[in-house]
Amino acid sequence: MCCKNKKYIKFLIINCQLLIINCFFSCQQDNDLGYVDYEPLVSVDGKIESGGYAFVLLTWTSSFNHELDTLYLLEHVIKSAKVSVSDGQQTEVLTLGRRPGFIPPYAYYGSQIKGIPGEKYTLKIEYQKRIISAVTTIPEPVSLDAFWFEKEVPEDTTGYVHIRFTDQPEKQTYYQVATMVSGKEKVFMPCLFGNMDNRQFEGKTDVSLQLNKGPVLYPETSFETYFIAGDEIQIQFRT
Repeated sequence: MCCKNKKYIKFLIINCQLLIINCFFSCQQDNDLGYVDYEPLVSVDGKIESGGYAFVLLTWTSSFNHELDTLYLLEHVIKSAKVSVSDGQQTEVLTLGRRPGFIPPYAYYGSQIKGIPGEKYTLKIEYQKRIISAVTTIPEPVSLDAFWFEKEVPEDTTGYVHIRFTDQPEKQTYYQVATMVSGKEKVFMPCLFGNMDNRQFEGKTDVSLQLNKGPVLYPETSFETYFIAGDEIQIQFRT
């Protein structure tokens, strides 16, 4: 037993020395990061929601060590692609439109094919001899049974939104909750717990959650997880 322990201690010491050498070597090489050979790729950020139309953002990816500013980001917007969506019966070519007050300020919008739960949709992007495609299905929605605003202390001016819904344990489902404060925010921001697998509810059908507000990065950065009493809060409960 003693011999094994001694070998183990030696092994740890050797690894620590190697770790220190590697850290020192990495620090010495930081100046070379600006010369990384990087090939940009097309980034696709798209969605179609129940009752809504298709929405697609197209940009070039950027090297992680490049300094970012508005002009640089604008140069990475793709505005000359052919973007189409099909529901299996009809195909719609999306229209490029402006998004005032957003970065990027352009997006491709649909206006004919509306999202329906249970239906399948195919996205096709044609750009610079590239063809990029994706397929998605809109799952059946789950309704909220209740939602309310609650302060931790009655005298507080802040608090949290709580929701309650009925889950079906026999059917594997993923949930996401997003919020938007009317008059202060322009997009729905996902709450901090991210995507939830209903298997983590351990077979419970009556599920209650506290919503911790997600971070807002644009136009003003905010990392508060609470909501302010008196604000109008919109909730998207997603499956």
